[in-house]
Amino acid sequence: MATRLPDDAYDDRLAAVRDGLAATDADAATWFGTTAIEYLTGFHHVQTERPIVLAVTDDRVEVVVPRPEVERVEPNPRIDAVHHYFDYPGGEPIAVAVEMLDGLGADRVATDADGAPGVMGYEGPALSESVGVETQSWVDRLHWEKSDAEVDLIRESAKWANLGHRHLADLSEPGAHPATVSQRASTEASRAMLDALGDAYSIRSATTARSTPATSPARRPRSRTGTPPTSGSPRATCS
Repeated sequence: MATRLPDDAYDDRLAAVRDGLAATDADAATWFGTTAIEYLTGFHHVQTERPIVLAVTDDRVEVVVPRPEVERVEPNPRIDAVHHYFDYPGGEPIAVAVEMLDGLGADRVATDADGAPGVMGYEGPALSESVGVETQSWVDRLHWEKSDAEVDLIRESAKWANLGHRHLADLSEPGAHPATVSQRASTEASRAMLDALGDAYSIRSATTARSTPATSPARRPRSRTGTPPTSGSPRATCS
């Protein structure tokens, strides 16, 4: 019963985006999107007004996080350095990201967005105010293909999703309120899943279209990247 990807899956993903980076004139690649950051490193989080920025070079992986996330991300074996700002609005996440890029010797980046998305009230400067930027969507492209391990995870996820829908169908009846029915179905299915999986349960983050940086036209720099990697690279884990 698979619930996690093997570590080498993340190595393959990082290798794939590094291939894409090598085909550009950028010094580093950056991501602001929640699912992309998890896809490449396994570090899951919910997109909020506190931006997180991942940077990848040919030999380093570094990240900027708000202070409350430091202890949670530091044990991640795929991340070489963790930089942090105090909080938002009490900190300057983009300024810290620029400092991180400066330390990596990156004057130009290939990025999924020109700054953090405006989620939950966040407002901040564009990345292009400090470094040269070009857009890339390599992780989106990698999502097109799935490894055998990812297919196994999707199948496992589908089993528990089916259980939730069976509870939903059984609890639905004339006069029942959709909110209470769905909450009860979700609770009962989740309890069954957690009891069955125990410590094998693996948390995965979720995001919405509005919280994905690339969906914000104001945050999309002009495309000048090379061809994204297309070889048999793994797709995201089920979430």
